[in-house]
Amino acid sequence: MPPIDRKLRVFLCHASQDKSIVRDLYQRLLSERWIDPWLDKEKLLPGQDWELEIQKSVETADVVIVCLSEIAVVKEGYYQKEIKKVLDVADEKPEGTIFVIPLRLDNCGVPRRLKVWEYLDYFPDDLRDQRYKRLLQSLVIRANHIGIYEHGRCYICNEPILSIQSWGKCLYCNTAYHKECWENNIGCDVMGCAGNYNVEYFYQPNS
Repeated sequence: MPPIDRKLRVFLCHASQDKSIVRDLYQRLLSERWIDPWLDKEKLLPGQDWELEIQKSVETADVVIVCLSEIAVVKEGYYQKEIKKVLDVADEKPEGTIFVIPLRLDNCGVPRRLKVWEYLDYFPDDLRDQRYKRLLQSLVIRANHIGIYEHGRCYICNEPILSIQSWGKCLYCNTAYHKECWENNIGCDVMGCAGNYNVEYFYQPNS
């Protein structure tokens, strides 16, 4: 699949009472150079029709993270309407597509209409980093599926190079490689390149 020159669009569906923890998640996703997260308080501009913009963002999202909490799951109003819109868009996706990711912020029940998808617990605090990495794994799969990645494809294995992986570039021809592929190949694989043992730098995964 040819690469797509944009970032992975991730919509954060949440209740207003959970804004603090969801904003922290937004900032964390934003630090991943291949993800473009969408959060209403960060993306909406003065004068915009907020409901229309939210609907458009759900429709164009690659992934929707539905943030669940004890308060959110029993809350009436726009949050439930937003979930319904997410489910309508999900119905149009091919079978097996990672599009909806239910994310529990506390020990709440998962609404029946969301139980078809495996959920992820984003608590307790001491396990949050570990759970975030699990979330990234799903986002990587989705990005790989639609051809979105930041650093192109590895010249040897032809798989995407993402910011969560160790990778480097040949000093001579600037070709990108996974670190493991470079080391297994003992250098650059480009015909005629002098960079047999010279790599610019191995970038470490984002933590």
